[in-house]
Amino acid sequence: MFENFYHAHPLTLIDVGASGGISPHWLQHSRHLRIIGFEPDARAFEKLRSEQGHSTKYLNLGLHSSKGQVNFYLTRKQEGSSCFEPNRAMLERFHKPERFDIVENITIQCDTLDEALREEGLTDIDFIKLDTQGSELQILQGASSVLTDSVFGLEIEVAFTELYKGQPLFADVDLFL
Repeated sequence: MFENFYHAHPLTLIDVGASGGISPHWLQHSRHLRIIGFEPDARAFEKLRSEQGHSTKYLNLGLHSSKGQVNFYLTRKQEGSSCFEPNRAMLERFHKPERFDIVENITIQCDTLDEALREEGLTDIDFIKLDTQGSELQILQGASSVLTDSVFGLEIEVAFTELYKGQPLFADVDLFL
């Protein structure tokens, strides 16, 4: 019934921390989606870029609360990389803590989500998915326009304990929203 409508007007999903590609629960609806992914880690970005299709675009850009340079910890397991240092004392309690070993400490250029979307000419954002290993709150702080103008759904990975040193926790994100 809605197939023709969604073909002409796909829902827009912003995937921040796009490493590994679209989650299976989003992928099953991909025919109805326009996906814009943000991935600052060049290791993951190159793979994503090689797989992007006509309704998917990936940008090699970090997002934060303001434009500028941010320290970024590259970890052994690429998906664990973050602008927050892994909290080894806490991570030692989990399986394979070595996946959070820092292999390199770099500086990345970041922008706000509002500004990145404006520069790309993107409006009418429907969903935002955030999985950025602790910096979700900072990204939300840089997305005030898009959050109030068009977004009607959020999927946010949050933590209840500091897996990364100094990271905002669930209560911080909840209070902001």
